[in-house]
Amino acid sequence: MLLVALSGCASLHTPAERADAQAKAGQFQPVAALAGTPVRAWLRLSPASSAASDDGAALTVYIEGDGAEWRGRFEPPADPTPDNPLPLRLALRDPGAHVAYLGRPCQYLDAASLKQCPSILWQRARYGEHALTMMSAALDVLLLTASARRLNLVGYSGGGAIAALLAAQRNDVSCLVTVAAPLDTDAWVSSIDIAPLAHSLNPLALAPRLALLAQTHIAGAADDRVPARTLQRFAEALPHARMEVIEDYDHDCCWVYVWERLRQRTCLAQS
Repeated sequence: MLLVALSGCASLHTPAERADAQAKAGQFQPVAALAGTPVRAWLRLSPASSAASDDGAALTVYIEGDGAEWRGRFEPPADPTPDNPLPLRLALRDPGAHVAYLGRPCQYLDAASLKQCPSILWQRARYGEHALTMMSAALDVLLLTASARRLNLVGYSGGGAIAALLAAQRNDVSCLVTVAAPLDTDAWVSSIDIAPLAHSLNPLALAPRLALLAQTHIAGAADDRVPARTLQRFAEALPHARMEVIEDYDHDCCWVYVWERLRQRTCLAQS
């Protein structure tokens, strides 16, 4: 009966409210005034760290995926807020002193704000210059709030494409990690027959800019939403990057449950 009651209470909350509750339960607090953009973020700072006694640790930022699922090839969701914010759950398991969770443009907005947010930002231009500018501005605010100078970027699914594109454009990223991410969006779109991503950038095109960056890219062998084979050209362009394909893992399972161990096999362990 208790489980039924709890389930009933949970159903009264929106995905945004549930994410906020999860974040606050893990000591993450919302960050205000993200450069006036329709981007939402949460930040956790170790009680032992402060602007006056900062230990120089990098800020690790977990970037949300594309959000709510499309109903069909040409049927995008009315609201891109994810029902299951998997990167938030990864962030909650990160032991770092400075950790943030960053949503994507137009996610986690109230109805009035969502109405003003251009839908192209979660459709054809979700990896476009406008979205990247917003995300980069949000990273600047997070760095300032955390009194940090360097970034570790962790992107899940479409958030991995965003993380790679941001790392290629910024000069303050120390480590890039992607999980189940479409890093060659042309190959990805063709592979699963979805609508072309006009007005978006392909991370593969910027791969040369990532050549000297510590990075780890992880994929699931059983992932049919971002098939591991679509990473081939990206891997070939960056032969020194660490690539790992894990048997029996798909797009959702089971990254959260093994993240503490998996994290130790990435460049995050050296940050």
